[in-house]
Amino acid sequence: MPPVLIYSTPFFLSAFLVFLIAPFGFRWRRRRGAWYMILSLLLGGVWAASEGALYLGLGLDTNLTITRLQYLAVAPLPSVVLLFVLSIFGYDRWVEPARRLLLFGMAPAVVLMVWTDPWHHWVYTRHFLIEAWPVKMLGLIHGPLWWFILGYHYLLMALSTGLLVRQAVTSSRMGRDQALILLIAEGFVWLLNAVYAFGYSPVPNMDVGPLAFILVALAMAWGFYRYNLLGVLPIAKAEIFSGLDLPILVVDNGDRILEMNPAAAAMFGIDADRAVGGALAEVLKNHPALCRLPQQADSIEVCLNLARQARFFVARISPLWRQHRQRLGRVIVLQEVTALRESERLQGVLEMAGAVCHDLSQPVMAIEGYADLMAINTGAEDPNQPLVRKIVEQARRLSAMNQRLVRITRYETRPYPGGSIVDIAKASARGRAAE
Repeated sequence: MPPVLIYSTPFFLSAFLVFLIAPFGFRWRRRRGAWYMILSLLLGGVWAASEGALYLGLGLDTNLTITRLQYLAVAPLPSVVLLFVLSIFGYDRWVEPARRLLLFGMAPAVVLMVWTDPWHHWVYTRHFLIEAWPVKMLGLIHGPLWWFILGYHYLLMALSTGLLVRQAVTSSRMGRDQALILLIAEGFVWLLNAVYAFGYSPVPNMDVGPLAFILVALAMAWGFYRYNLLGVLPIAKAEIFSGLDLPILVVDNGDRILEMNPAAAAMFGIDADRAVGGALAEVLKNHPALCRLPQQADSIEVCLNLARQARFFVARISPLWRQHRQRLGRVIVLQEVTALRESERLQGVLEMAGAVCHDLSQPVMAIEGYADLMAINTGAEDPNQPLVRKIVEQARRLSAMNQRLVRITRYETRPYPGGSIVDIAKASARGRAAE
């Protein structure tokens, strides 16, 4: 086999396998992270193919041109991989439009640095053609800008690797296995590229990093086949915590707030980021009932004054443990039961109103009847006639009140010295219709 094929074929094979795997992502192109995955595979394939072209025994100028064009794929690749990892594991909210613009904006800047190198020589201080090997190869002496670009790319790769490690540690089986597949694939690319960057390549001046895309292609194929990669997307535990409608507080043993989900922050009208780390008694000083909750597992009903309205909640306290039974704090989940309590109160009012109406109906009818007879038998000249009219008026008021009690359909109160009392007018069906 000609030497040029011995040196270049592994890179072309790497590119072929990656290009072969990339179309599988189109099946899930509407899923989050799919386009980032497809783009990262295509960029990796271009990198591998262009690296293989460097070992075809071409001239110095041609190899320099290939190297500069290679950065069209190399420059955006770490950013795309980071965005893919963030997207597939549900961390999209971390990538604001400004940050996404910054990530993609750095790629053209890197390409510009490389393409203008003939004028400043900060990327490659010297280049030459190596003819000592069976194949003519390009030799490069790296300058300060090259090391800056390498450091920037390694920083992005370290961020994506850290996220994958975190996902592998904290996820359930499906998410953990998917993270491990991506971690192995990315780790080999990073490792082999570092072998070249720090001068340990088995063939001097040969970047063996693109050869890792052979393993990347195999790992992705296994991920599609075995773990339904992109078909079943993992959900980050933080995403589950943030998406719950129930207000949740996580408090440590010192009663300091460790976490607060958006539902709790919205209910209390506070900034969750500022509340984290603060003392529970200070952050929720307007709700002392929550500050007096027990440390052990329990379920307690509390009344909270929210937006000048009394609302009832069942606070479920669950101790939070680390392995080996080391207590970390407790989780407080609040479930509103205001409607249930209002229903219970209404039921109590209805039962009381029914009993009162039953007991008062006959006496009220008798008083009203006797009052009407007294009014009929009392002439206009009788000095007791004003008193009789008042008795008739009050008897009719008492009858109307009894009718309102019968028509109570909801629970309404009004202020009263020392607390509140049931507002019979508003609670009755006629009073409700009049509003």
